Amino acid sequence: MKLKIRYENTYQTLEVETDAMKSWLSIDVEDGEDVEAAIQERFEEVWNKPDYNNWHHLNRYIGQPQKPYRRDDEDAEMGDGVDTLEDVRLTRNLERKMEDEEFVANLQVGMKKEYVDVLIAVDIEGMSRKEYAAHTSEKPNTVSHRLQRAEKKFCEIFGIVSHSGPRRG
Repeated sequence: MKLKIRYENTYQTLEVETDAMKSWLSIDVEDGEDVEAAIQERFEEVWNKPDYNNWHHLNRYIGQPQKPYRRDDEDAEMGDGVDTLEDVRLTRNLERKMEDEEFVANLQVGMKKEYVDVLIAVDIEGMSRKEYAAHTSEKPNTVSHRLQRAEKKFCEIFGIVSHSGPRRG
């Protein structure tokens, strides 16, 4: 018997044994019924249709931009087609937030909390050392020294070679 199996958008034909397929699909055929047609029908119900429908449901809009919104009084050719472009700002912001959270988690594994806080505030968020000192009620000199120690520890953790030159003293 030749059995048609759906693969993506096309059918493939396989040669199978009728008795084996009949027992595999648990088909009882009455006299006068076409065995091969009953097997193919059952195979369509169980295997071909759900797989194709699931595939089609997930992939039907790939490569097709959405239809642009058009008011009733506009012609189809008016507009620049910007309406068909996908807005990915939310996705990019979410990905960046996840990357930032992962980066902070990696920092917190190997550094003290006050080092992580000063690195994030000064180096990432752009706060000045004086602003951070005022925010935390500490002396600016203390914040500067803590930031230097935090940056040194950061370089050790992430394997960054400092190019500040030889120190004297």
